[in-house]
Amino acid sequence: GVTSLSADMHKYGYAPKGASCVMYSSEELRRYQYFVSIDWTGGIYASPTLAGSRPGGISVATWAGMVHLGEEGYLELTEGIIRTTRAIREGIRGENGIDGLEVIGNPLSSVVAFRSTSPKEVNIYGVGQAMAK
Repeated sequence: GVTSLSADMHKYGYAPKGASCVMYSSEELRRYQYFVSIDWTGGIYASPTLAGSRPGGISVATWAGMVHLGEEGYLELTEGIIRTTRAIREGIRGENGIDGLEVIGNPLSSVVAFRSTSPKEVNIYGVGQAMAK
């Protein structure tokens, strides 16, 4: 089964870049996360991360954002992401879809892959530039 799960909170957690976490299914597994060095000139050095001590601003901002949004806020944001995914997918595939483009697979959450079915007629890089506007 699943023994650990990592999450980059700066992606869909709406947290500052660099915020991430690792969750373990048991305390026994979590104990391997800790870093200890007995050779440091200042004495024994122990930290829950290899990076050691870092400014706490990212952690505080992540916590504050999560508390502010709450479960309802995250559900609302998730629904918006799924609606947008469906709109892009149907905008390409639907009745009034875009000739020369094809959705790859069946996107369900947030990544919509598509390609040009006629590269000589539809410049896929031009499509990307137009979408960025």
